[in-house]
Amino acid sequence: MSQQPELSIEHGLTTRNGKPIRLMTIYEPRKTTELFFQQFGNTWVQYKRVVLTLH
Repeated sequence: MSQQPELSIEHGLTTRNGKPIRLMTIYEPRKTTELFFQQFGNTWVQYKRVVLTLH
């Protein structure tokens, strides 16, 4: 039986310049992925991806 990844979304975050961003974190058994999105007009665009793995 496989484990389903857990998802966490953080709203209301800003960059140092005050621009709104969102952080989506996906927790899986052997890795965690962080996706950062920045708002451009009415669209959220991914600008950074960090993958942390367990060894």
